[in-house]
Amino acid sequence: MREDFVIITKSVAKFFYIGENVTKAVGGVSLNIKKGEFVIIVGPSGCGKSTLLHLILGIIQPTKGVVLIDGKKIDQFGDEKKARYRCDTFGTLFQHTEWVRSLDVGLNVGLPLAIKGFSLGVQRAKARILLRKFGISHLEYHNPHQLSYGQQQMAGLCRALILDPPIIIADEPTGNVDPDHVVIVMDCLKTLEREQGKTVLMVTHNMNLLRYANRVIHLVNGKVVMDRKNIL
Repeated sequence: MREDFVIITKSVAKFFYIGENVTKAVGGVSLNIKKGEFVIIVGPSGCGKSTLLHLILGIIQPTKGVVLIDGKKIDQFGDEKKARYRCDTFGTLFQHTEWVRSLDVGLNVGLPLAIKGFSLGVQRAKARILLRKFGISHLEYHNPHQLSYGQQQMAGLCRALILDPPIIIADEPTGNVDPDHVVIVMDCLKTLEREQGKTVLMVTHNMNLLRYANRVIHLVNGKVVMDRKNIL
């Protein structure tokens, strides 16, 4: 295995069984994703994009095939070890960010640090750096539910980066975002790839966002139908 492949899937498949019915959500997908790539997986709703991300994150187990993250089969880890590895390796940004209602934006952003036992002061300081970097430091003491959806996504991106993970996983991060914040979120993701060498793996059905990626994978009915380099 080449060392620069940080995500590898080998004929990975996921079937869901309901009674006698079988739904093949992902049907034998093989991918090699290099360190520092910005990869967008695109396809219609229900084509298996999110399921594939959940397989890569180790949230669900593959029915068939193998997922390797930095050469490790994380689906074989115990629950506690898997959770720790996921926290250290992946920063995740989803269409709907979950917030702890009793905490302000700054402490929500710093929550991964709290889970790891860092002091309140460290949580505040590191969260403040990211909030300032992304232009929303004035929202630190707001309740997250006071923020616009676009602002929530920016705060969610800050939380995804708080532990400085090497891989960013984004599942429809601009799905309900106004056009101005779509540009802001996507520019931030692109900056992470270009300036910090982060690996960014994102799924979307918005074809207008493909210009941000240096590689585009088309998924239809759980299968890869096209995998191409993007000319930027």
